[in-house]
Amino acid sequence: MLLSLLAATGALALSACGGNDDSDESDTAADTGTASEAAPAPEEPPTLDTQSVEAELEQTVDGIELGGAPATIYPPGGGAPEQVEFGGGKVEVKSVICPDDVPLNTGESFDCEIDLNKGDGSAEVTELDSEGKRVEYRLNVETTSAGVSTETKLNGKLSLD
Repeated sequence: MLLSLLAATGALALSACGGNDDSDESDTAADTGTASEAAPAPEEPPTLDTQSVEAELEQTVDGIELGGAPATIYPPGGGAPEQVEFGGGKVEVKSVICPDDVPLNTGESFDCEIDLNKGDGSAEVTELDSEGKRVEYRLNVETTSAGVSTETKLNGKLSLD
């Protein structure tokens, strides 16, 4: 009995507020399809798997031997001059960071930053196919040792799985 009374009171309150109105206005929008429906989200364009690019660049660059800048040291007080190199040695990659949202498009280029034990590097990467399976890179490594800066440039291609 209490439930019947609550249901009747709720229905009365709704009709007083216009909640269950029998007028044609509320039904017309639903019947004609003019009620706003959620439009499907636009499809995102495919992007390159830049995490694979990062991994391949790291594997390719890590361990490369860089040539140094040649120099001649003259010992104080005389003696034979000594030939040395500044800035060379084996490269260890700390991290490679490429952008996440690179469109999958032949000829598309983007830059990756490479943090190295001997300086900083960057790679300009260009997509070679529309499937994102092949890229080429132009690597630039800048190192400084004993106040002498050297710059090394490497070019190559990577196949991505």
